[in-house]
Amino acid sequence: QEEHNVKAVLKAPGEVESSLAREIGIARYERIGDFDTTPGDEYWAATAQFWGEVRNYWDEAMQTATRIRLKPEVDGRKLFQPLFERARAIADGGRFTPEENSAFISETIDAFRATPGDSTSAEY
Repeated sequence: QEEHNVKAVLKAPGEVESSLAREIGIARYERIGDFDTTPGDEYWAATAQFWGEVRNYWDEAMQTATRIRLKPEVDGRKLFQPLFERARAIADGGRFTPEENSAFISETIDAFRATPGDSTSAEY
């Protein structure tokens, strides 16, 4: 599959400030035979409920908001970091009740949600 992509800097959603690079090439994909997917299957089996709760949070948030603003970082960390750390803790055998996970998800994502006047946030 041939690809022609431009990597751009956005000033605001949908507004291109400048182009950083042009990427031209061929993407080749090959099926890998005899690949052991057990680690991924085990991770998903352990964390599926947690990630389902994360999706539920976003589903509910989108029911009440047409746009959501997020801060790029909180305390020097990006949003995915605490979420993946919690998922890793669950996959490693950590025991959290559904209520604990729900509270963790809400508190974590709420900390990253920004108000419309926050100039450092991005709108989605």
